[in-house]
Amino acid sequence: MQIPKHTELYRKDLLLKNYASSSIDNYVSQVKCFLEYFNEKFTEPAKINESAIKDWLLMANSINGRKHRLSALKLFYALTVKQPMKFKYIEYPRSEKKLPIVLSQSEIQAMFDACEI
Repeated sequence: MQIPKHTELYRKDLLLKNYASSSIDNYVSQVKCFLEYFNEKFTEPAKINESAIKDWLLMANSINGRKHRLSALKLFYALTVKQPMKFKYIEYPRSEKKLPIVLSQSEIQAMFDACEI
C-alpha cells in the first residue's frame, strides 16, 4: 500500500476544507497508523472491510481515542477514498458515565476547619 500517497492526498483534502493545522496533523496521524496496521493485509484502503475497521477501532485505549480514530477514518473514506457508505453501520461509541467523587462528612469538616474567618 502506498501510505505516503494516501496520507498526502488526505492532507490536501483537509486543507481544501480549511481544517486547522493541528486537526490535520492529528487526523493524518491516525490514518497513517491505520494504513500501516493493514499494510501487509490489504493493497488499497478501499479494500479494507468493515469488520477489520471495527477491530482496529476497538484497539483504542479509551472511548475518546476510539471516537478520534473514527472521526479521522470517516473523513478519510468520505473525502479521499470516496467510500462514505463503508461507515454506514459504524456508530460513535457512547460516552463513559463516571460517578462523581463523594466526600465523607469528616473530609468536609476538615475543609471547614482549615478555613480562617
